[in-house]
Amino acid sequence: MSVIDIWCITCAAVRPHAANEDLMACTGCGEIRHGLGEGLAVAAFTVAELPPVDDMRDCRWCNETKPADHDCPAGAVGCTTNPPDGPTCGACPACYRAQALGLAAEFRRDPYGSPSDIDIP
Repeated sequence: MSVIDIWCITCAAVRPHAANEDLMACTGCGEIRHGLGEGLAVAAFTVAELPPVDDMRDCRWCNETKPADHDCPAGAVGCTTNPPDGPTCGACPACYRAQALGLAAEFRRDPYGSPSDIDIP
């Protein structure tokens, strides 16, 4: 028998549950849940062992999915100051153009800034 933290309907909170292949019992209120199988227990243990998820986004310069905070190589942007596999300089005309295109894309996505708290709580 193993103990895993899952949502308890009766307690309305995440509580430790004693689990085996056929049932789970909440250690807080004692509610017994049948028919969950060992799949839920295996999933709970697997999720606890996984590394954290990185924020990945499409990079229009690299044409690949990269971590959100990655630095494009100079060759992807067209930077003429640094070597193609190095970082961008941020000051040459190609870097300025890339920055302007990035800001324009951000503005097109949300031209009025952040949403109002009145309309979207």
